[in-house]
Amino acid sequence: MSTQNVAALCVGMLIVHPALAMTTDEACANVARAAEAVMQARQNGMAMQTVLEKLNDAQFTAAGKDGFRAVIMMAYDQPHFNTDENKQNAINDFRDQVQLFCMKGGN
Repeated sequence: MSTQNVAALCVGMLIVHPALAMTTDEACANVARAAEAVMQARQNGMAMQTVLEKLNDAQFTAAGKDGFRAVIMMAYDQPHFNTDENKQNAINDFRDQVQLFCMKGGN
């Protein structure tokens, strides 16, 4: 994931919810939850186009949509697993990877 994409996603999440006074940790936790939902859809066999269409319907800023689109592409670049245990491991690992990257400021 590029620094610009994660930064755009983090900023986009903050802009989507301007009334919430979120810390960076809270914002990154929100980004991680969104990443988790995307990877769960991927592991459950949802078509990438369906996820992209849901993104287009969401109330994100342009920067937020760009960042979230990058997360979708990253999730669908990962393998799809057959067993529930492997699916859950992939979901958890992806969520934590995205959150860590966000918390490090994209470094």
